[in-house]
Amino acid sequence: MVFDGTGAVLEVELPTEGPPPPGAGARHGAWAENVRELVAALGMKKARPQVRRHDNGISLGMSATRDLLYTATEILEAAWQLAGGESGRRPHFDDCVEKLRTSLTKEARPELLKLEAEANRKSLPLLADDDFVSLGYGASSLTWPVDELPAVDDVPWEDLAEIPVALVTGTNGKTTTVRLLAAMLREAGFVTGTSSTDSVEVNGELIEKGDWSGPGGARTILRDTRVQAAVLETARGGLLRRGLNVPRATTAAVLNVAEDHFGEWGIHSLDDLADAKLLVSRAVPRERQLVLNADDPFVWERGARLSVPSLPFGLARDSVGIAACLDQNRDALWIDDGKIVGVFQSKPVELGKVSDVALGMGGAARHNLSNALAAASMALVMGLEPDAIRATLKNFASSVASNPGRSNLFEFGKLTALVDFAHNPHGLAAVVETCAALPAKKRAVVLGQAGDRDDAALHALADAVLPLEPDLVILKEMSEHARGREVGDVVELLAARLVEQGVAEKKIERAPTELDAVRRAFESAGDGDQLLLLTHAQRDEVFDFVASLEAAKWKPGDKLPK
Repeated sequence: MVFDGTGAVLEVELPTEGPPPPGAGARHGAWAENVRELVAALGMKKARPQVRRHDNGISLGMSATRDLLYTATEILEAAWQLAGGESGRRPHFDDCVEKLRTSLTKEARPELLKLEAEANRKSLPLLADDDFVSLGYGASSLTWPVDELPAVDDVPWEDLAEIPVALVTGTNGKTTTVRLLAAMLREAGFVTGTSSTDSVEVNGELIEKGDWSGPGGARTILRDTRVQAAVLETARGGLLRRGLNVPRATTAAVLNVAEDHFGEWGIHSLDDLADAKLLVSRAVPRERQLVLNADDPFVWERGARLSVPSLPFGLARDSVGIAACLDQNRDALWIDDGKIVGVFQSKPVELGKVSDVALGMGGAARHNLSNALAAASMALVMGLEPDAIRATLKNFASSVASNPGRSNLFEFGKLTALVDFAHNPHGLAAVVETCAALPAKKRAVVLGQAGDRDDAALHALADAVLPLEPDLVILKEMSEHARGREVGDVVELLAARLVEQGVAEKKIERAPTELDAVRRAFESAGDGDQLLLLTHAQRDEVFDFVASLEAAKWKPGDKLPK
């Protein structure tokens, strides 16, 4: 968000209320001049100060070669202190230079810069971190310890190349789209690596569990010499804290933009968030296409201004982006008359019936139809044949095995239970829309949230379940995710909002844990009812419990297993 290329950024928070600190504006100018003077004294190249102001602070950035990034952070802080800093105490300039020169001498790696220059000349990607440096991607890559880098002439450059790589970003739907596209690539015969908020995997084999949606996950996959194609979830946090996770990709998709975690890392509006998500476009070469959701105005309107060609997808032919592309005889993918159709490379494409898309639940899960369109669009850009795409859309269901925590539907007689990871109002609204499209006598919802959302976000989450007209809402305590709030605060805020919006007190219950809430939902259920089980803190325990119900052939009215 601050500059292209490698470098460092110092985030400075400023008061959001009242007058700015004395001399704050002048200090920014002094900071930039100090950066220039320190860089000149150190004899550094490619080091320019950059400033990005936002609602509650300022991002002070400095471009720098990739071997001097820690030194760059020290320069940023020294320049800020020389400009008055937080305390107003200014260190001596010469003392700063001496300390920084020691850091620079220790960190400088001219051999790394020589490899980078040659890789750029040959249009090959380079990935570097504290421990390793790699050239090429996946099966066409080589990796060396950072202390054992080869000379440029000793690198077998002819063995290095890129592999097909897709980046997936957005507020919701990223992990499902990653998994679906990876399944398409496997169907086409590629050994496929994925990184996501859940794990790092190669052809379904778990390499590492946890949130790997940042650069670390991308590097793990792209250095695995088994991998012939890669699909990398690219979260907003990683983009803002660490920058773009890869220098080059075959394609990238921006699925949607919705309010979530505003106020963090200089993001305060949907426009800001759209710009952050669209950073993935910088990895897509001009001869390829950026995949954009034409149904999301923030994604389409801002994405369409970029220089990289776009391939929009939408749930209807009359989506603004779809209609515009068809008017201009450009590529697009959409749903028409119950079929997924489109134009790609100026040729008509048909990818099957909507009713055959397993993720779509017969058309009820419109958010998953959107994810399917995104995955199919990226698959086309990556060179897959329609047959592989059609087969995967038909066979890839949202099961615990293939897509855990994302619209996993279970049936116990005539009772249905849907388990989902939805954790913000936008994602929850999509799941509620799916549940509302499925028949039910009565509906119960398990609802909760971590404590790091503000009151407005918690109110919006409660509001998102209202269209379902639930007969029971069980509010779960998530004490391990209190994150600055007192235990019980989130539950009571949600309860108060539900009552304010017309939900009767007798329809609201509280549970001490997520698993207790899920057990209570099943206890309350009857034949023909529907349970929406939103799971976050105890997802594995919830799945184990549901599996025990299946094993016991449990049905409504039976005693629950322990």
